[in-house]
Amino acid sequence: MWDVLYAVDASSSMGEKAKGKTGPPFVKIDGVKAGIEQLVTGSALPFATRIGVMAFRAPTKALGMMLDSSKDIVQEVVPLTPVPELRADPGRLKGSLGAMKVGGATPTGEALKRGVEVLHSGPDAAHRRIKRLVLVTDEKSNVGPKPEAILDPVLVRSAIVDVVAIGSGVDRKTLGALASRTGGRFVQVSTAPELAVALNPKIPYSDPPAPVPLIDEANRVFELLKSTDRKAASYQGVAAAARAVTAKLEQRLQETSSLVGQARGDLDLVISAAMRDPKWPSMSMKEYAERVWSRGADLSKLQEVEDRYRRALQAA
Repeated sequence: MWDVLYAVDASSSMGEKAKGKTGPPFVKIDGVKAGIEQLVTGSALPFATRIGVMAFRAPTKALGMMLDSSKDIVQEVVPLTPVPELRADPGRLKGSLGAMKVGGATPTGEALKRGVEVLHSGPDAAHRRIKRLVLVTDEKSNVGPKPEAILDPVLVRSAIVDVVAIGSGVDRKTLGALASRTGGRFVQVSTAPELAVALNPKIPYSDPPAPVPLIDEANRVFELLKSTDRKAASYQGVAAAARAVTAKLEQRLQETSSLVGQARGDLDLVISAAMRDPKWPSMSMKEYAERVWSRGADLSKLQEVEDRYRRALQAA
C-alpha cells in the first residue's frame, strides 16, 4: 500500500515554457498537471494506493502579499485520496489541479518538511504504508530553510523522496543526495512525455552509466601499445599516451571508490531504518543493494584496465 504525495513547485518560473533539446516547448506547470491526471486515470498502481497533491510557493513583495506562516507557503490541492475515488470523479481532480496558481519564490526546504508531515499525519498514520514524496521543481530553493537541513528528519520518518527536475536549474547535488539517501530517484526531464513518465512512482531508480568513454580510450591505447614496435620512435609516444590514460584511470578509481563507500553508507542507513520498521519497502532496499554492486562493478572494471596498463608499461 502506497501513499504518494506530489509536492509541486508553483513559483513564477513554473509558469514559463520549458525548452528542451527534443520535443516542443511546454508550460511546465501545465505539463505537471497533465502528467498527474494521466497517471491517475491510466496507470496501474499498487493496491490501495492513495495520491495527494500539494503546491508550494513563497509570496513575495512583487505579488503584494504578506508572508504570515507556512500555511501561505504550502497549500493542499488534493488530499491523500484512494486512486479508485479519484478515477470515479475525474472532474474533481481536473478542477483541483486547474485551480493551482503560480507566482513567487521557491521554498523547497519548507515544502519537503511539510510534505513528510502530511504523509505521516491523518487517522490511519500508524498503518504500515509506503510513504513516497515526489518533489517536482525547476529551480534551486531560494527562500526559507535549506533542503539539506531536513535530510536526517526525512530518514527518521522513513519517507522515500523522489525528485523530478524540469530542466537543469535545480540543485542536483543536494536534491540528488536527498533522493539517494531516502531510497528514491532523481530524474531530470526536458519534454512533456519525459515528465509524464517520471511522475510515475513505479519507475525504478537507476544510476548513470559506467564511464565507458574512458575505458574505451584506455583499451584503444593499450591495443596500440601492444602492436607497436618497441624500437620505433612512435612507441614512446604511445607509451606516454598510455601513462596519461593511466593517470586518468587512477583519478577515476579514487572517485569510484568514494562512490562505492557512499553507496554502502547509504545502504547502512536504509537497513537501520528498516530495522525500526519491519515493513519498510523492500523494493527500495533491493535498489540500494543493486546500486552498491553496480558501483563495485565499475571499480572492478577500471582496476582491471589499469592493471593491464601497468603490466604493459613495466614490460616497456
